[in-house]
Amino acid sequence: MIPIPMYLANNASFVQQKGNTVIFSFQCDCGNKQFVIARNRLTRSERELLKPYYDALHNSISRYGSWCTKDENGTLHHWKMLSEDQNDVTEVFIPPKPKFASVTVLKAMCSECGKEYVLFDSRKNGYDAMTSEDMDDLDYLPHFQNYGKKQYILEIKIENDESLEAFIENSGINCSEDFYSDSFSWIIIWGIDENCKRRKLFEFETA
Repeated sequence: MIPIPMYLANNASFVQQKGNTVIFSFQCDCGNKQFVIARNRLTRSERELLKPYYDALHNSISRYGSWCTKDENGTLHHWKMLSEDQNDVTEVFIPPKPKFASVTVLKAMCSECGKEYVLFDSRKNGYDAMTSEDMDDLDYLPHFQNYGKKQYILEIKIENDESLEAFIENSGINCSEDFYSDSFSWIIIWGIDENCKRRKLFEFETA
């Protein structure tokens, strides 16, 4: 059986197992099942800090040819041809991408009591987050924007290896059931509105 991630398990209901996925509804501690959804967004100042990175990436593209290499230290280098002459090549220096730019967080706010739940945080949830040793972005406080004013009943789908033993074999990580449950490879969240219309609110591959 595919486990429900530990950080979501206490609020899961109507659980269904399908192959290497588990699907469940989500409810508040108060018993309510309707939520307002919000996703993190970048502020204007954050977008300005990110601009040099994307400008450099754009500059690295050439109609004559562009590619990347890694040196013996694992450092990535970007190259582009300036003309049809194969020797007319230059390196383009890409500044480090700000850590906050890779952060994805989705949260739900109970429409009755207002309690907030993090449904997904790319720094903490999923395979890459669980197996990463990079903790530099955990102090970053995201800014959020609601998905409008609609209230949704939530349905969450989690994909993972079919068992703890399979996870250990595939990942090479000797871990606990709790670690395995939070190291899922895919998450999809649907919302069902007041008109019973089902909408995919969020999808993220974590590995």
